[in-house]
Formats: sequence, C-alpha cells, structure tokens
Amino acid sequence: LWSSSYYLGSLGNMSKDVVERYINDHKYNAYKK
Repeated sequence: LWSSSYYLGSLGNMSKDVVERYINDHKYNAYKK
C-alpha cells in the first residue's frame, strides 16, 4: 500500500492533490473492510 503510494509520489508528474486523493482512497477502502 504505502510502497505504491510512495512510488506514485516519486513520479513527480502527479500533483500533490492527486497523490493525497490516491492515499486517502486506499485508507478509506482499508477501513471499509
């Protein structure tokens, strides 16, 4: 989970909002289980 989030953030061509949304979506899905 976090490794993939770090990878997306390190690409550099994604905005901070997109990365945060991606991470928040995964957090939400994790809590939903």
